[in-house]
Amino acid sequence: EKLAIGVDEFVSIVIAKDLQDQNKNLDFILRALEHASTEVGRNLTLLLVGKNGGSFISPWVSVRWLGELTAAQIAEVAGAADCVLSASIAESAGLTIVEGAAMGLPSISLENGGTASSISHGETGFLVRDMESFVSNFTTLAKDASLAAELGKAARKKANRLKPDQIANSYIELYESMT
Repeated sequence: EKLAIGVDEFVSIVIAKDLQDQNKNLDFILRALEHASTEVGRNLTLLLVGKNGGSFISPWVSVRWLGELTAAQIAEVAGAADCVLSASIAESAGLTIVEGAAMGLPSISLENGGTASSISHGETGFLVRDMESFVSNFTTLAKDASLAAELGKAARKKANRLKPDQIANSYIELYESMT
């Protein structure tokens, strides 16, 4: 079925294999959106893709669990999104951020591991360290459609440079420079 989204909604997407995985820190994202909901001035929708997402609810944010989807379905759903969110407390590569960037979506993520190399703060999205900065940057993005579009365009360009073989070569070069 087609995903119906209102024209005045700001739509965020979280993609995880298991949304209940404590490392994914989805409760943090939901609390952040609830805090931001009073400041944004638009309806907020959070799309959840992955298994075990049915228990996430909020009186202030429309939470829509879509279940496990194929890559083609995720691409279609992401087309309705305005940004990708990640609050993982441990992330090796931040692949959902790169996948979202390839579709022209900016990201907001806790700064850790692979997310720090996937997002250029203020250029392709926002790297944050705590709830206050997550809410602040989310609010800024949700209130400014031209900023979201600009960051998304830059994110797409960066994603084109983040090919697996290029990433591997950069790590090899880094390790070789250390020996």
